[in-house]
Amino acid sequence: LLERRVFLWPCYRGQLAGLELVEALVEGYDDLAPLRGGKRHVRLSAAEALAIVPNLNPVGLLGAVTFDDWSVDPFALVDKNLEAACARGSQVITNSKVTRFLVEGDRIAGVVVAAVSNQETRLQGRVVVNATGPWAEPLACLAGAKSVRIQLRKGAHLIIKRQGLKQAVLFRDKTGRYMGIYPRGEELWVGPTD
Repeated sequence: LLERRVFLWPCYRGQLAGLELVEALVEGYDDLAPLRGGKRHVRLSAAEALAIVPNLNPVGLLGAVTFDDWSVDPFALVDKNLEAACARGSQVITNSKVTRFLVEGDRIAGVVVAAVSNQETRLQGRVVVNATGPWAEPLACLAGAKSVRIQLRKGAHLIIKRQGLKQAVLFRDKTGRYMGIYPRGEELWVGPTD
């Protein structure tokens, strides 16, 4: 599920993170390259960066630094985990919402879920895991727990048709937040680096 991803980090005149600082940051990352099967960074001139990504804004472009990392297809990862769970006897129910918990003594023994059709299903097991992401806190509160705190962040990605870009590109938006353009199959994902 892993694929090597090459990033291009362009640097512009007037930015807080200039070319030398970005290269120094990436040099520290280079020390891990042998451990992760990666390659060392490459510093590019403005002309070399524009040759690789012609749509970069050339005004004030000082150059760029490339580095690599690994990425995982999140949808394929979820699908593989679900397949493995089903192969070991698990039941997968989608498009459903937990409406209440099944309690036996002092432990949660299961949940009741309602599908879109409002048909309820009881699910029980030796262990109940709350792996609901952004819904973890309200679900924990439904169970009577008060210790789960999730701070949601804006993390939406815009997905557009891929237009020739072969590597990921990091850039700063108008607020100064780092964003990325990530090629994924026939698509480009545009969104925050976090």
